[in-house]
Amino acid sequence: PGQPSKVVFGFCIADCSGTGSNTNGNQAVAVLSDLKTYNNGEFSCNGGAFFWVAQHDVNGGFSDLVYAEVSKTAGCFNESY
Repeated sequence: PGQPSKVVFGFCIADCSGTGSNTNGNQAVAVLSDLKTYNNGEFSCNGGAFFWVAQHDVNGGFSDLVYAEVSKTAGCFNESY
């Protein structure tokens, strides 16, 4: 009770260098993939991802990678949580 079963992660492709939080597509995929195994799979059916500053997603270099990862578990439901 009161614990999230879906987590949506936000990523900044560019313009976040002041906080050191710019993320490329491979780094975002690693976070999302690791999330699926965190705490014995509690977030295996996570809520997906969004990203800031879409104009920096040149030719889908970021979103194509992230889309491929989140698509692996799209629509899933983790009954354990």
